Amino acid sequence: MASSNSIKGQAFTMDFFIAIVIFCAVISFFIILMPKQSEFGSLQKQADDLSEMLLTKGVPENWTVENVIIAGISENNRIDPEKLSQLKSISYERQKSIFALKNDFFVEFGNDVLIDSIGRPPLNPRNLAVVTRIVIYNNTLTKMKVEVYDEK
Repeated sequence: MASSNSIKGQAFTMDFFIAIVIFCAVISFFIILMPKQSEFGSLQKQADDLSEMLLTKGVPENWTVENVIIAGISENNRIDPEKLSQLKSISYERQKSIFALKNDFFVEFGNDVLIDSIGRPPLNPRNLAVVTRIVIYNNTLTKMKVEVYDEK
């Protein structure tokens, strides 16, 4: 004999509702967080690339302000003061263009005391990526700190 009373599950319970709310909260958290991570990743890549470009001879190797394609200022991690001086004579906007940077940058040379720099120091950065390299500047081991940032 078949029973007309069968047990049916409820499609919507309080447990199901709580699970949906938690799931939506977690997804929202990741959606909000992801752009910040990718934005920082972009800054970090720009900082890495800039530090690599600076530690080359440049293109062409004996570049001048008029013909520079890549403004390398180093050979064997030794900073060439003449090339650094030439780079400093180029406008900030052109420097950014030469280095293919979307964001602002600042490069400083020094250990405890600032010896030299190029770019614009960050005033109120929203995000900041930093790469530090050890170079030889005026026959002294020196830190080259590359900062790429976006302002608030």
